[in-house]
Amino acid sequence: MQKAMKTDLGLKGITLNWANVAEWNRRVRSNQGDTCTAMRELRCKNQ
Repeated sequence: MQKAMKTDLGLKGITLNWANVAEWNRRVRSNQGDTCTAMRELRCKNQ
């Protein structure tokens, strides 16, 4: 019984972690987009 509950909590934790990973990946992508835009703007200003 105890083992089953531990496994259940473990699976919930994994699910939460995957949700966090997806959210983090989305943020990283949007941050990279901002960085690329900023770099492009700098290049345009320099040229």
